[in-house]
Amino acid sequence: MRAELPTFTPSRDHRRTRRFSRATPLCPVDNRGADLRGGSGRTTVSGMAISVAVRSQGGEVEQTCTHLALDVLCERARELDLPMLGLVDDCDDTVFNRSQMRLVVAELRRLAEESPGRRAEAARQVLDLTTQVERRPQRYLVFNGD
Repeated sequence: MRAELPTFTPSRDHRRTRRFSRATPLCPVDNRGADLRGGSGRTTVSGMAISVAVRSQGGEVEQTCTHLALDVLCERARELDLPMLGLVDDCDDTVFNRSQMRLVVAELRRLAEESPGRRAEAARQVLDLTTQVERRPQRYLVFNGD
């Protein structure tokens, strides 16, 4: 005699993906409750921070930037409809090669000039990484989402 397993029929509510409210603070705060990212206080859709790395063709990470305002910087790039940084994916890797650095550097300089405090600092840190990609062959600037 074979035991019957219960069947599962997902309801309409079950099929929806879990979404985080942009008003929910999922970022580090100091003991006074101030947002340490220096941005708008919003998080990425996944609630995870973005990091940036310089990778070799073999996949070795040579240098990284984990500034807490990177997700806010990328969000601002989307708001400005920037052709390169505006397409950084919050949930996956976005890779820029050496030939794309000219456009990425121009966008980062623009963001560094017009952004306040921590967001400008994040842009400058990523700009430092771009010099390594421009100077050395077979290097990639990788935005790691989620």
